[in-house]
Amino acid sequence: MADKLKKVGDKTIVVENKYPIGYRGPVKEEKYGDWKTVAELEDFKIVFTSPSTLLSPANVDVMFLYKLPAGAKEEQRKKLVIFGKEEPVYDQAQLIIKRKKNAVKANQMATKFAKAWERARIQGYSSLHKDKLNPFNLTPPTSLLSRAIDRTGVDKKTFAEKIGKKSASLYHHTKGIREMSRETAIEYAEKLNCDPVDLMFNKITIPVWAKANTLKSVELDDWYEPCKLYSYYTDKPERVIVPRDLYRSDLKAIKIDAKGSMYDGQVGFYYYSKSAAADQNNSNRLVVVGIEEKGFLDETELNYYFGLYEEIRGKSNLINPDPYIENMEDKYIRKNFDPLFIAPIIAMVNPNQIVDATYKQAQIPADQIRKEENIRRAVEEMKEHLQREKMAEIQRRKVEEELRVMTDKLTKQIRDMEEAAKKNKFDLFHKERQVLNKLNPFKTGTDD
Repeated sequence: MADKLKKVGDKTIVVENKYPIGYRGPVKEEKYGDWKTVAELEDFKIVFTSPSTLLSPANVDVMFLYKLPAGAKEEQRKKLVIFGKEEPVYDQAQLIIKRKKNAVKANQMATKFAKAWERARIQGYSSLHKDKLNPFNLTPPTSLLSRAIDRTGVDKKTFAEKIGKKSASLYHHTKGIREMSRETAIEYAEKLNCDPVDLMFNKITIPVWAKANTLKSVELDDWYEPCKLYSYYTDKPERVIVPRDLYRSDLKAIKIDAKGSMYDGQVGFYYYSKSAAADQNNSNRLVVVGIEEKGFLDETELNYYFGLYEEIRGKSNLINPDPYIENMEDKYIRKNFDPLFIAPIIAMVNPNQIVDATYKQAQIPADQIRKEENIRRAVEEMKEHLQREKMAEIQRRKVEEELRVMTDKLTKQIRDMEEAAKKNKFDLFHKERQVLNKLNPFKTGTDD
């Protein structure tokens, strides 16, 4: 291993390092203390930083502490810090440990390091696991039934009388004293104007793991071109309701965040697998694809894209599906690429349209709903009319402005011609008088 060292203050930093064959990525090193003294590796410390985003790899700092020579001060202790992405740091750390002269002690430290690494890893990733909720039955049916009744605007006793059921039976179901049967759930659902499943189970939700902009690039921790998926901070991932017929444990969701796009606000659902549909016909379908590409320092990284898949004569192309993209050259996201996986979008859904609000209709008379619909329709027509008027006004102002510019230009041209005529007036008449004198032989005197 050959190192090039650079002095930065009291630090000695490795700016270039050649690692053995099979090494899986760049690892940076920093050296502290007295490195002129030979000392044996004694201990280590691991700091495992969880990814800031769902796509970002974890970063790890490992500090190796070497035995302090007798009489030396603590600040003279040899310290080696390596840091970088998870897998290459682990590989490099094991190589450093194996340099110990005593093979038995080296193996013991390697085992100790592996255990400490796993503990640090679990601790580092703990923030990622706090949002992994069970999608099923998070709230007991008793609470779901109570909430559904509360939405009607009447108390439980009145509701029981209204549906012709004993208040004691309803009390037992809302308090969990008696388990609600399938038939009972159906009976309550008919009166509550809701899906009986919603009285037994929560709405199924999953997190939106990534977003994409179809119209323009997004600059975050990296630069994301149109249709390239980017992750966001994971403290409180956005969750979306999943249509029950679509749910599977491998269901994933992405969201289009692009103002002015026909896809803005829509959520795309797909089933994820590394071998997903790679050998199936996905031509002319919306897909999520994974592509291995060269990234920073030529390191291979897996990037994700949303687009329309095209396969022509055995070549795979990915097209931006947004019809409002301005630059037609940007229509092709990737040409003739080799996909690691292709996952077809099974549904594009506006999450606001699948929120269960049927209970609200039960509180409003049908004639009032129709009146509301008529009013809403009239409002929309008025908005369209105002928009047309606005566009006509904008067009009129545009024509007036163009006319004003043309008038100003013409006025300037006339003014310039008049100024030029004034300057050339004497010379012009002088030439005319010369011609007249030649034609009139009786003319005497000067030209003046």
